[in-house]
Amino acid sequence: RRRRNLSTASEVLRRALTVYFPKTDVFLVDSFPIPICDRNRAEASRSDLKWADASGTLATYGHCATKSLGTFFGFRGHLITTRQGVPVDFAIASAHIDDREVLSVLSQGGRYPMILGDKG
Repeated sequence: RRRRNLSTASEVLRRALTVYFPKTDVFLVDSFPIPICDRNRAEASRSDLKWADASGTLATYGHCATKSLGTFFGFRGHLITTRQGVPVDFAIASAHIDDREVLSVLSQGGRYPMILGDKG
């Protein structure tokens, strides 16, 4: 319940802050790994993050080719920013979920006319 309330509060804060930034039609998107434990310890881990929370997000195995992590156990953060680097939206998903799936959810409603990102 606290996470749901925090999500609502962060959305209100995000909308309030966007008023102070210049309007733009071009946004950037990227994702980053959020490992919760060493992958060799993932099976023995007793973390509550291994079980689905209220939103259904579950820590899983994912792969990160650009970092030295390789295969990791945890989540993946997804961030949409302006060209100036100001964050405007984010999501945290299971590590195995494709970046394009998360982006399709984040971009619903046409809030971002043009989004540039890597192949992900």
